Amino acid sequence: MFTSSEDRALIQVCAVVTAVTTVMSIACKLVVETPQLVSKSSGLLERAFHWRDVARSEENMLLRYQHYAMAVAFVRAAMEVHSDLEHAAGVDVARECRRMEQAMTTVRETLMNGSAPSS
Repeated sequence: MFTSSEDRALIQVCAVVTAVTTVMSIACKLVVETPQLVSKSSGLLERAFHWRDVARSEENMLLRYQHYAMAVAFVRAAMEVHSDLEHAAGVDVARECRRMEQAMTTVRETLMNGSAPSS
């Protein structure tokens, strides 16, 4: 499907940049427009867990990578919006973020080792 490892790497970078840009735009809008950071950061965290679950069920490795990138971007945005998110959410957010990053790394390694994404 992809002609070279450079093509796969470029697609991965594009997916991550798109996800991070989207999430950071949403986070900035939330910070500027509302003082209710706990509820908004909880919403970001819910979206992170949604994308994590989507990634887990995705068979196409490239899409799985993109979904994990979205999940990580959302959880990082939530952590930036609310500094004491773990206490407010009752979840070890940093640990969940590390798990998502590890899953993303595993998918990236699979893609880089020449495994073609599933259709």
